[in-house]
Amino acid sequence: MLRPNIRQPNSSLRRSTKVASRAARLVVVVGVLVVIALAPVRASASAKPVEEQLAAQGRRARGEVLVLGSSSILGGVGRVLAHGLRKRGFSVYKLGVGSSGLSRPDYFDWVGRVPMLPVSKRTVLAVLYLGGNDAQAIWVRPRERSRWGRTWIGFERATWPKLYAKRAVELAAALCKRGVRQVVFILPADVGKRRLQRRLAKVRRGQVRGASRVRCATAVAARGDLARIVASRARQKRTPRRRRTAHVRLRQPDGVHMTNAGARRLWQRVSRRVLHRADTGVTLRKRAERRQHLASQRVARRVRLKRQRASHRAQVRRRAAARRMKLRQAKRHVRTTPPAKKPNSSGGT
Repeated sequence: MLRPNIRQPNSSLRRSTKVASRAARLVVVVGVLVVIALAPVRASASAKPVEEQLAAQGRRARGEVLVLGSSSILGGVGRVLAHGLRKRGFSVYKLGVGSSGLSRPDYFDWVGRVPMLPVSKRTVLAVLYLGGNDAQAIWVRPRERSRWGRTWIGFERATWPKLYAKRAVELAAALCKRGVRQVVFILPADVGKRRLQRRLAKVRRGQVRGASRVRCATAVAARGDLARIVASRARQKRTPRRRRTAHVRLRQPDGVHMTNAGARRLWQRVSRRVLHRADTGVTLRKRAERRQHLASQRVARRVRLKRQRASHRAQVRRRAAARRMKLRQAKRHVRTTPPAKKPNSSGGT
């Protein structure tokens, strides 16, 4: 007689439980993926650009601002600068190119890029955050080699600061000539690498020297985080790995690029002067628009007076011609009319 298989129901129940648990996990994973996929869409739908928000309120942006720079503009620094400017009612165009700067126009030429930037009559400010990649030899353009006598100017050479300041002057002057009212160089902030920190001091001096030679440009210092960066790195080494995320870091692990906290600190440090320059640009734009309006009014007044004088002269000529015509007709009438006969005064009988 065969014994009944008592374990068979338990095994089938166990298999069905496993299938159900796997299906539940799959449903949860699919739900999480759907939420993650829809989150950016909802965020982008709710976070409208400042132009659309102002248009909904029946207003216009105070002006347009260009935020240009290296890879930091692609990260937290660019986001924080754009957010701070948009909060003050400006529309922002942001352009960041990784590993770019003023030393290597053979890689990316910022001066040559200026004609392609979206500059209009309402562009009041250009914010530049460059220099983190410039602590190296400068590539000399072919048209400049007759003056400098070489293709590369080493970072340690005495002519490096002069050429670097010249590059800053060229970029600021090109932006101002294109129509930007104000240009602000945000000097490179502190970094966590000692050698790069020492070399960036030379870069900062070159940008300050270049900005001082252009009337519409200025340089804004962004230093002040070095002590905190050093203390944070020392704390990171002493703190166990599982607790390192509790500390607020101002720089990313490479020691150069900023975290969101570091970018917010930089904005707090430079916001007053940057916004002051933006307001100055708005004032200059309004003055230029006022001068243009007055000039157009003067031109319209001159055209109107010229037309009135021309009309008056034409009217005078027409009246003179009418008088001359009347005189001719009167003379003609006198010539064609025979003289009247005199009456005979002698009386005969």
